[in-house]
Amino acid sequence: MEYLDKKNSPLISIGMPVHNGAETIRLALDSLLNQTFYDFDIIISDNASTDETEEICKTYASKDSRIIYIRQSKNMGAINNFKNVFVASSGEYFTWAGADDIHSFNYLEVNYNFLEKNLDYVASGSPNRFSNWKNDRKFVDFSLDNKDIISRYLNFFQNCYQSHGLFYCLFRSKILKDSELFDAIFPGHDWLAFDWAFILYLLSKGKIKRVLNGEIIFGVYGISNDSNIFRVYNNSIIEYFIPFYKLSKFVMQLTEELSLANRVKILFIQVKLNIFAHISTLYQRVRYFFYKMYCRFLKPIINLNRLQ
Repeated sequence: MEYLDKKNSPLISIGMPVHNGAETIRLALDSLLNQTFYDFDIIISDNASTDETEEICKTYASKDSRIIYIRQSKNMGAINNFKNVFVASSGEYFTWAGADDIHSFNYLEVNYNFLEKNLDYVASGSPNRFSNWKNDRKFVDFSLDNKDIISRYLNFFQNCYQSHGLFYCLFRSKILKDSELFDAIFPGHDWLAFDWAFILYLLSKGKIKRVLNGEIIFGVYGISNDSNIFRVYNNSIIEYFIPFYKLSKFVMQLTEELSLANRVKILFIQVKLNIFAHISTLYQRVRYFFYKMYCRFLKPIINLNRLQ
């Protein structure tokens, strides 16, 4: 991999992959540009947007030199876009930021300060919630800071469906840049649960902290919030039956140095995850089939009866 090598690199690089984010990106950028911690840059990779995203980003970049705007000539998929902003980064620390996410103004400061003081942690994040949650719903704030690696893995899988905030944590860039599994996490094509693979890779290197200060409010436009996510990413025969096939393969590669007993524990979890995902996929496919039949046959009859 080739990384951007520039003089006077910032302490933190923020990567913002975006596609057609004109409705939300202003608020996302404002929440970052007004951070109490100043020494950072924002690398925006515009994945061939067809709305006003390009114009908005260029306007912001002209006003703040910390913004680096890159426009892709064609849509290369989400994972490649996430990969691009990281490869282009030069900060000692890195975090991804969604174009529809709002960070508290102290987010970078509190997480940077924690990592500087706690060298045995590889990453740090703040509590998170989605923007469409009711106000009385609690923020997600669990940490993955068990001392032994198997406990960190097991703790992750107990909370994996609420781990969104950990993917967007602040982490030490060197850990991923020196990764022997970088191409397995970012293979060049979109695949289900690559964000989980990244978190698990971090856990293989150390602990992840969730500080109690700061917060992230996630937008609801991302694919991870799509109820059809299993159907969208199941693109091969084997993934039809084993939706998390690529993730399971990655996990077994990642954990190959664990004891046989611990590997069996991890394998059993993978089996349960795939069974649940397979049932969910079948449900989505059946529901979609009957919806198409309804639109094709029943809906025209119902509309005709109403007209009469």
